Formats: sequence, C-alpha cells, structure tokens
Amino acid sequence: MKKIVMCALLIVLLVGCGKQIPEPEAVHAETINNNIAGSELKVRHQLQGNKLFVECIIPGISLNREEIAHNKVKIKLYVNDMIYSEYDTAAFVVKNLKPGKQDIKLEVVNPNNGKIKLYNKFSIIIS
Repeated sequence: MKKIVMCALLIVLLVGCGKQIPEPEAVHAETINNNIAGSELKVRHQLQGNKLFVECIIPGISLNREEIAHNKVKIKLYVNDMIYSEYDTAAFVVKNLKPGKQDIKLEVVNPNNGKIKLYNKFSIIIS
C-alpha cells in the first residue's frame, strides 16, 4: 500500500511539472508596442540602473555574425531622436544612459544604411 501511494505521488509530481517551465518575471519586460502596422520587429528590454538590456526578434532576418546571409542587417539605436549607436547582434546592452525619461527607437537597416521600414519605439525612465 505504501509503495502504491509513493508511486501515485511521484506520478502526480512528474505530470504537474510538465514541459512548460514558467519564465522568471524579472527576466524581461515587453515593450509598449508603437510599431508601424504589419511590422515584425519585436523587442524585449530590461532596465537595470543606467544599463538597458535589449533583445530584438526579427523573423527571417539574420543577426548572426558567423552566418553569411543575403538578408544581413544592423540595428540603429536612437536615444531622444539622436543616433546613439549601431549593433549587428540581436541582443545588446546600452550603457551609461542619463537619468530621466529616455525615448528609445530601434530601426532595422541594411548594412549600407538602406531602411527596411522596421522600427520599434518605447520609453524608459532612469532614476
């Protein structure tokens, strides 16, 4: 009887965990979506102090440095409508942002700065 109860408890624990492991709440925050209609640029960001962690998801477009692809792109980062930097990776860290409200714009461009019409805007507040 004791073995049956232990087996039943083990099965309940295994089935309860399942394949869907919850994602920690503090890992990312979704952006307020101000994209143009039909855009596929998705951005996740997290603010820690004056560092902004950004992850861009663009289906069908490569941001892998090792992969040679005809659809290679880069991301231009604007802070308060001024160019801050360019990135050729899907995830990056923006450091040394000034305190206060910052308007962030990410724009996807070809390596020769030709626009692809994908962008995302969001605001952050650094205290």
